[in-house]
Amino acid sequence: MAKVQNPVIGRSKGSAGGMTFSRNFGRNVMKAKVFEPSNPNTAAQQVQRSYFKTVSAQAAVFTPDQLRAMFPNKPKAMSRRNAVTRQLAEYWQMNGSEKEMKLANLMTIGNAKTMDMGTTGATVAGEFVNVALDGSVIANNLLADYYFVAVLVNDTQNLIYMDITNAKVSTGQLTIDLPQGWQTTDTIHAIPLITDSKVALTSYGTMAVANRPARP
Repeated sequence: MAKVQNPVIGRSKGSAGGMTFSRNFGRNVMKAKVFEPSNPNTAAQQVQRSYFKTVSAQAAVFTPDQLRAMFPNKPKAMSRRNAVTRQLAEYWQMNGSEKEMKLANLMTIGNAKTMDMGTTGATVAGEFVNVALDGSVIANNLLADYYFVAVLVNDTQNLIYMDITNAKVSTGQLTIDLPQGWQTTDTIHAIPLITDSKVALTSYGTMAVANRPARP
């Protein structure tokens, strides 16, 4: 168990007795040193490590600029990549003795303000994925001039994808190239993200997500 250090300890680093001192996101942290776990490689630990490796691989698809856009509010005591990893890790199922991701249940991402976005459509047409905002969002005059993007989620393969394709909310539709390796028979859904930009986007470096779907 880790604890934030007492000011008396100050900025100590290293180990003393059974405690280890370190700095983490600007805080002094004190935790008990683990000398030797009784069983460092149980079956349950192997399953968890394998699952974390899978989740980390999916979190790695997001660029630093995409993460800054999706998490306009810097998470406390962790990086944005750790924050998205934690979000993705919540969606899992057991397949026999294996723990697997189940991204079909992922309906929102990031930490921008949430709102009811109704039902977002996502249909595969040849080599493209057509994303359509819910009519209630398109008709929202307060959002009409802002641009939106979408995170695509492949329910069949448990994969996630995001590019810079964008359009005005009033237009309400995006046509995104089918990601490499995704099949036309895969089940896909989209997570719409409304940005704070009223100018067509060419990168994620100068914008932030202002609204995302509420979690069901």
